[in-house]
Amino acid sequence: MLNKQKLIDALEDLWDVIDHQEHDPMQANGVNRAIAFVGSFPDDNSWVPIGTTFPEENQKVWVTNEYHGGSRRVEESVYKNNEFYGTGYSHCEIVCTDLVKAWCPRFVPKPYKEVSEE
Repeated sequence: MLNKQKLIDALEDLWDVIDHQEHDPMQANGVNRAIAFVGSFPDDNSWVPIGTTFPEENQKVWVTNEYHGGSRRVEESVYKNNEFYGTGYSHCEIVCTDLVKAWCPRFVPKPYKEVSEE
């Protein structure tokens, strides 16, 4: 199994090379976004089984969905109106509550904003 922290450390090393040695801010920004994305993945101990408690209204979460045959997949979701909605569909939201076995919070970073020097 891949260690999340080791992956983040490797991406940070890559960012350092791209930003400081290659001076490519666009690629460095892409690596920085990858670091935030990997950081948003759940740790093994952060999963909440269904029926224990539920997310807050409109909270973005990760869910473990179980499909026919027992295969499981981690997917993005939003919890609203007592349902989990899949967010990976371009034109509509799909209720996936019956598939959800567990959920955990999804970290979504705030957009970058320059700091004004005063």
